[in-house]
Amino acid sequence: MFPARIFTASLLFALGCSSTTECFSADATLLIQKSTVTGGQNVYIAAKALRIDNQKTGTTIVCKAPRWEVDLYNKRNRTSFHCAAEDFKASFFQSITKVYRDNLTNLKWKKEGVEQRDGISVLKMAVHLDGKQGKLDLMNVDVRNGEYFLATNFKLPPKVCNVLAVLTSMPPMGLIPIACTYYGVNSDSASPLVTKEIKKITVVDPFFETPKFAAAPSERDVFIDPAGREAIEDMFGDRTTPAK
Repeated sequence: MFPARIFTASLLFALGCSSTTECFSADATLLIQKSTVTGGQNVYIAAKALRIDNQKTGTTIVCKAPRWEVDLYNKRNRTSFHCAAEDFKASFFQSITKVYRDNLTNLKWKKEGVEQRDGISVLKMAVHLDGKQGKLDLMNVDVRNGEYFLATNFKLPPKVCNVLAVLTSMPPMGLIPIACTYYGVNSDSASPLVTKEIKKITVVDPFFETPKFAAAPSERDVFIDPAGREAIEDMFGDRTTPAK
């Protein structure tokens, strides 16, 4: 059997650490999510950092203490973009998610209780439209009710949690979005965000570091590489140019 200390040493070496460099491990939570907007993504949450890896576009978003600003980079086109967390717009997805923003962002969500999911405390929010149909063409559902679940035990700044919400076109409430489901008038439903798995893991430096790629003029330029554009177009059948 492979000795644990040898495995750990090998992992540290593979991640760029050695006995002569400062390197540390940190406990983290991994959320394996699927979004109708962004596709599959892994969300890594530690006490002082957030990282989002998006498989469809090849992009990574990192926010970390003490400044908690957004560093967005793409290994496919080796570009990066930096901005304040409040200024992050997920602009590549704006043409796709306009219907979410126009119809669902300003709904009056109400607290309906707290539950546990895989050791995570989750706040349930709900909206009832009282006979008004919120049309959601992207999901082909006339929405009457909705459920929105947010994790409460991650002590990240609200503006950082909202980066994930903005990315997935979820209502920004200052907490980490876990899942959302809308229910239609004919007992149909659609889930624009699902967390498929929650894991406790350990990450090792330089996991939350950002590479020194060429600075792009906008965040949209980081999202748009040939593979990422093709994946999104195939996903939504949208061959139009994303909004700036």
